[in-house]
Amino acid sequence: RRIESGQRARLIVSVPPRVGKTQLVSRLFPAWFMGRNPHLSTMSATLNAKNAGSIGDDVLGYIKHPDYAKVFPRVSLSGSSKSKTEFKLFSDGELGGEYGSYGRGGGYTGRGAHLLIVDDLMKETEVDSEAVLSEAHKAVQALSSRLDPEDVTCWIIVNTRYRENDVIGYVLSEYSADGPWEVVSAPLIADHTLSGVLGVKVKPEDGEATQGAGGSGEATVEAQIADHVLPPQLQLNGEWMPETLWHREDGDVLEPYKQRNAFARREMLLRTNPQEWWGQYQCSPVAATGNMVDPSWFGTWEVTPQALLRSTYARLFVSVDTGEGKSATGARSAIGIYGEPQAPAYRYFLDLQAVEEDRVAVDAIRLRDASGTGVRFDQADMS
Repeated sequence: RRIESGQRARLIVSVPPRVGKTQLVSRLFPAWFMGRNPHLSTMSATLNAKNAGSIGDDVLGYIKHPDYAKVFPRVSLSGSSKSKTEFKLFSDGELGGEYGSYGRGGGYTGRGAHLLIVDDLMKETEVDSEAVLSEAHKAVQALSSRLDPEDVTCWIIVNTRYRENDVIGYVLSEYSADGPWEVVSAPLIADHTLSGVLGVKVKPEDGEATQGAGGSGEATVEAQIADHVLPPQLQLNGEWMPETLWHREDGDVLEPYKQRNAFARREMLLRTNPQEWWGQYQCSPVAATGNMVDPSWFGTWEVTPQALLRSTYARLFVSVDTGEGKSATGARSAIGIYGEPQAPAYRYFLDLQAVEEDRVAVDAIRLRDASGTGVRFDQADMS
């Protein structure tokens, strides 16, 4: 409705996995939007070409369905549309807008969009890969440049939350001036401090006058205890469903999750992986402070070069967490060095290196002191 009245819209939808966000936002909504606005172009971006093909095929199927013509009788497919991921509309005897569905980093260069949908650019197993995270951020940059320059545009980000710097976190941080953004967050188990609509506001920088969203200050997200207002909807039978209010009491569990399963999942993840629970299921990502490793266990110590000598320690430990091989987007290999003094009271975490190569050379690791200089341990010294 904002676009139809010549305005812009910016929306983020954050929900747990497997609750139908892609079906609603990336499949059904574009078909409805193009039926009402056949002269405007729509672009959808997702994880990979396979997912993009599936989404595009469904959107195309809805437009071809006989019931679609009953609701939008003036809209049809262009005769030249042969692809399920790229096709054009025809309306009132004239060529209309285009639709394109692409994987992350796909061939959207040269195409424009009035409606841009970014749907889960990363999968769960990639969220800790700096290379994939950088690739997703670059995809957001490229996709944002596809929005219509006249600024009558709708940009929707629909994502499961993973980390504080995931796609949603990146957009809220780097694209606050493109707002104001509305963030609809629906955690698995309702909590009045988490669920509802979040408003993005901009805090003025020192010396600046107070400004609204879109200024150059720091973006902050403020939560509200909010009910979800579902606007009037035109159904396929031609009847209007009136505006309704969706109110969730604390403890309410989203469908299709069953209450017993949701609370059992919460108890299990809070013990084993709190970061996954708060991010993926409660839509409120937190730093990695789970039970396995807590940053509060670590202190920072001023040391001398003598403290880094091999002779200072009774034992040195080298840990290697290997990456995913030679893939350009694979996780890097992490190498850590720990020292145990002659009279052990603490173990010192001396150095951490992350290497992109799939082969690990221990003798290439440098141990650094507080001033940034280092002492190299050769292979013989570390044996």
